[in-house]
Amino acid sequence: MSRFCLLLAMILAAGPAQAADPPRVVVTLKPIQALAAAVMAGVGRPELLVRGAASPASFTLRPADVRMMNTATIVVFVSETLETFVVRALENLPPDARVVELIAADGLRLLPQRLGPHWVEDDAPRTSPRPLGTDPGAEDIDSDPYIWLDPDNARAIASALADELSDADPGRAAIYARNLQALGQRLTQLDQEIAKALSGVKAAPFLVLHDSLQYFERRYGLAAAGAITRRPDVRPSPRRVSQARARLAEAKAVCVFSEPQFPQAHAKLVSDGTPAKPGQIDVLGATLPETAEAYPLLLRAIADGLKACLGAK
Repeated sequence: MSRFCLLLAMILAAGPAQAADPPRVVVTLKPIQALAAAVMAGVGRPELLVRGAASPASFTLRPADVRMMNTATIVVFVSETLETFVVRALENLPPDARVVELIAADGLRLLPQRLGPHWVEDDAPRTSPRPLGTDPGAEDIDSDPYIWLDPDNARAIASALADELSDADPGRAAIYARNLQALGQRLTQLDQEIAKALSGVKAAPFLVLHDSLQYFERRYGLAAAGAITRRPDVRPSPRRVSQARARLAEAKAVCVFSEPQFPQAHAKLVSDGTPAKPGQIDVLGATLPETAEAYPLLLRAIADGLKACLGAK
């Protein structure tokens, strides 16, 4: 056998060239990581920054987190208002890093942050920092950042992630497209399931610790009557507790919901000594696995928690 034939036989035996490594994706919050994991199924696993019972309201990046972001192909976050801890790190990312700010994604149904005495301690506007890449004269955004709590928004988020992944990794674009289609079908089923589960408690009023549930409420026609505080990581003032208790009585609220990321005493200050029952909701999924299943588990857990408290006799 000639040297050329031997070399050709070795090349053929080696098979096709190894595919490029999949994109390394770093995501701030678990519900978004779950959607990214669904889009990346069979390709890779997105990494998570805010883990366990940590809250973006008080989270601080560790050196290991900064290193993770600096070696990522794609960094995904919701908005500079919600994840203020990423702002400086984003400015120092390598120039070839891709940054995805999801609140600017196409197809989202954005809701304004609610103002007025039932939702915040005062009527001062709450505005978001300018989106990345806009000039200093651009008009500030004032949107509720908890966008993932509406399944239709989850579909738009997943679509934005699939587009970004396909652009960064065109050799696997067909996989991302198939995964996106399958996820869309699961989201439709999940939406129908939750709407049915909550159909019997739509009229029951309730208070939340802070205004994080608006997208879920609007999607399923629930009767939230107000929030205890704008800053759930800070103990509400006696004046604010008095205002919230007055709202509780006025609205005849059935439940007062706390969140596992914050001190339970903050909600108890309002519910103690009243007919309202204590409940808990978790919009971030503190105890859920860091997998694609976290998103449906999260929405089901919220629905179950609401139904258990609002429907209890």
